[in-house]
Amino acid sequence: MVSVHENVTTDVLYKICKVLVCDFKDIMEYIKKEDYIMDKKFEYIARTLSRTKRKEYENYVVNAIWNRLNTTEVKPVSQQYIKYKSGYYMIDLYFPQLNIGIECDEGYHKQIVEQDIHREITIFDILKQVKNVSEYRALHVDVTKSYAEIEEEINFHVQTIHSCIESQKSSGCFTAWQDVLPHEYFANKDTVSIDSDVGFRTISETCNTLFATEYKGNIQQSWFVPSTFRKKYGQQYKVWFPKLAVENKAVTGNWHNELSQDGNRIIEFNESSQWTAEDERTDLNQLRVTFAHVLDPITRNREYRFVGVFKYSGVEQNKNIYTRISESFPLVKL
Repeated sequence: MVSVHENVTTDVLYKICKVLVCDFKDIMEYIKKEDYIMDKKFEYIARTLSRTKRKEYENYVVNAIWNRLNTTEVKPVSQQYIKYKSGYYMIDLYFPQLNIGIECDEGYHKQIVEQDIHREITIFDILKQVKNVSEYRALHVDVTKSYAEIEEEINFHVQTIHSCIESQKSSGCFTAWQDVLPHEYFANKDTVSIDSDVGFRTISETCNTLFATEYKGNIQQSWFVPSTFRKKYGQQYKVWFPKLAVENKAVTGNWHNELSQDGNRIIEFNESSQWTAEDERTDLNQLRVTFAHVLDPITRNREYRFVGVFKYSGVEQNKNIYTRISESFPLVKL
């Protein structure tokens, strides 16, 4: 039996063709790699830009900026989460490679205060939040001005973004936007980090890609030692795939797993009145290489994303607390 998202071998394809009395070309479609990548980019761009369709001024500015840039080397992100000391807000259009954002100033319609945010913060927001806030550069477009003035600001910012791209290219630090499969993304990398811009469809794919395991089908366990870890680390590390959410909304059975808004703590507890934190497993001191199952708000795909290495740090109000001790973890290569 072939499971959803499981890789299909040529042997399986042969058996299917034998039953259906057909050839490979009758059940498969060949797509050039470059066409596949561009199709994925086109789908992503269309979806991310459409997130502003109910905000007329913002929609105009965001689409104008993107279309006039006329490049697919930089990745556009709409409604980018950024946290600051007293709260958070959403950047209208953000370019993560450049740490530059476009912010539409709409007078009283848009105040940068938390109570004006009308959507729930998600795990994906926390994972992809702006990391270097102090170095973030905001380019403002005042949509309360005249049309000619707005156009002038848009064109000026487009030139600024192009200049930033060229500057990074000249210094050799520019990385073009690539939409590739996980195994391609990590082919020449030595670590996975919270900045890794790739997700995994299944627990098996996660372990096989990052830790050189050879798991088949779906893995039901969410907390275990991968086979390749034993020789390298013994029992020091386990992989953990908890169901996480923000603000106490993740429940698996009676278990709750909450991720703090800065991504640095996981709070775990059981809603059973008879449970106490001291009743927890005896393996709390094992370090947890942790992946959250998240919904990408743009592609609408559910995937596993690395959130860091966590260590048990004690009990607070009858809840287990895990603290992030590393934002990266080395890959296992055989």
